[in-house]
Amino acid sequence: MNYQTFRDLATDEEYGTQEEMERVFHSVTEGTDETCWCFNECLAPKFISCSWENLELTLQYDIATWMLNPAGIVHGGIISSGCDLAMGMLTRYLKRRNDCVTVQMQMQFMRPVTGKGNFLVKAKSDKAGRNLYFMSARVYRSSDAELAALASAEFM
Repeated sequence: MNYQTFRDLATDEEYGTQEEMERVFHSVTEGTDETCWCFNECLAPKFISCSWENLELTLQYDIATWMLNPAGIVHGGIISSGCDLAMGMLTRYLKRRNDCVTVQMQMQFMRPVTGKGNFLVKAKSDKAGRNLYFMSARVYRSSDAELAALASAEFM
């Protein structure tokens, strides 16, 4: 993952366009592989889409063996981390800064995500305040596109 600051990836004149948003998220998620050096790198998010108009970001996470619990289901902590990463990336983009801290996060698990394929996380900015950013995310199973989990969080 590219840990360059979001502010360094675009000029102020470009900020707020669909094209610029896509370019930034492509840049941030490129270069992930299995030789990871930190947890976020190991999750290896892949950019799928974003929307400046709706303030949304969709990332895909390929399921690896290390992500599974003994029952062969993706560990809830992995799904939570995928949500935290997607919502945090969107917050960093909106703040135009790298300092982004999760203040609180709530997860609701509805269906298991099995150990094959991948899962999608669709993050959305619900409200951006002066100091707090209110975000939500939906997790979808790749096997049947069913909603598997919901997340909500505040970032600062």
